[in-house]
Amino acid sequence: MTSAHARTPKAVWAAALKQASIELRNSFLTGSGLTYLIGPVIMLVLTYFLRDSDLLESSISIAQNLLPGMLAFGFLMGGVIGVASELFLEREDGTLLRMKAIPHGVQGFLSGKLVTHLILNIVSALLVLVPVVVFFPGAMAGGVGRWLAVFGLLVIA
Repeated sequence: MTSAHARTPKAVWAAALKQASIELRNSFLTGSGLTYLIGPVIMLVLTYFLRDSDLLESSISIAQNLLPGMLAFGFLMGGVIGVASELFLEREDGTLLRMKAIPHGVQGFLSGKLVTHLILNIVSALLVLVPVVVFFPGAMAGGVGRWLAVFGLLVIA
């Protein structure tokens, strides 16, 4: 017979994945999902206008210099501040207090928030990287393989 402690991860991940699927559906199918397009659109416009401007005396363009920083900034804002602001709002609404009454509720709730924001950050980064690769091939120095490695590190981090 297995103890309740051994079953905890399955229950937590099941609750987290269910919550993440509900939140992602609400984000993508309502008007709030449009807010995730603002950052990628701004980054694409900057990349377009700065694609031919060289950075001081170097051989790279300003767009090549800005793209990694803007992607890292997007992950930071979405992963840290996005989760923190939602947790603050959920605390004010009383959702976190209600989660304490459910077995593994807080762990599942927090894991669901993290999974949701991870997927939203990945979608936001892909909305930038795919058009940059297609329309501005010179903006991604180092090739696609290196950028996929950097993208994998961002997902792990």
